[in-house]
Amino acid sequence: MNKYFSAVGLLLLALVLIFAVTERSRAQTAPAPGVRWEYKLLTGSYLSERELNDLGKEGWEAVTATPTEIAEGSLRRWSIIMKRPLK
Repeated sequence: MNKYFSAVGLLLLALVLIFAVTERSRAQTAPAPGVRWEYKLLTGSYLSERELNDLGKEGWEAVTATPTEIAEGSLRRWSIIMKRPLK
């Protein structure tokens, strides 16, 4: 039962953090009229801070992050949607 509550708690915390990040991002990056975007979907179990910074240097911005697999009370896999303006 405790593992169930831990998994649910972790999922709720992840969803709250995702909502906070995406709302902040929307407020800061309102698209200019006529801007077109390209998207990238990242999935996996690990992505380093360095890899995320490299993507940021290339103009990619995280739009949303979603846990896709939770097992034994811990996050196993995730999906991140990235976007950047078309050049």
